[in-house]
Amino acid sequence: MKITVDEVKQHLKQYNLETSLTDDEITKIIDDKTSELIVKTGVNFNDLKRQYFERDYNNDSVILDEYPVSEIESVKIDGEIINPKEYSLFKPDGIIYFNYDHHGNLLVDYVIELSDEKLIFLKKIILDMFVLTVNDDPLLYATSIKEGDSSITMDLSSTLQSNIEKRINEFKIMNVQVTML
Repeated sequence: MKITVDEVKQHLKQYNLETSLTDDEITKIIDDKTSELIVKTGVNFNDLKRQYFERDYNNDSVILDEYPVSEIESVKIDGEIINPKEYSLFKPDGIIYFNYDHHGNLLVDYVIELSDEKLIFLKKIILDMFVLTVNDDPLLYATSIKEGDSSITMDLSSTLQSNIEKRINEFKIMNVQVTML
């Protein structure tokens, strides 16, 4: 997932913000925020390659740890590559069905799939994290409610930082449901 400098500048305009940062500085901050989000979500969405290992495997099917799976790069038993014609993959659930029982240490190199919806969701979080970096106003985007001419209330639960944390938690729940079902 790549976020361009132009996307960052467009996003800042939505908040009526500008920055004097150079393109290199913007890129560095985006890289830092991406790394921070990877840590917070536990999902490395920049590298979707995964490995599954099972010692003393003895079966005709295996459920991979994370799914949906977009492709299998290799399946090995005791270091020997298994011909792709000897198994089939049910991508949505990450299940490999072998044509017959296999025995030994199983190693599967595979790639998981994140939907465009999830990638856009993550991109928006990173862009908002960038906004907080260049504007540290804790009330940024807090809502104001005016009753008549005399009353204004600030809803601090809807600040941008709070909103980011809420979306990160939503993503973690969404991801756990996908990978653990």
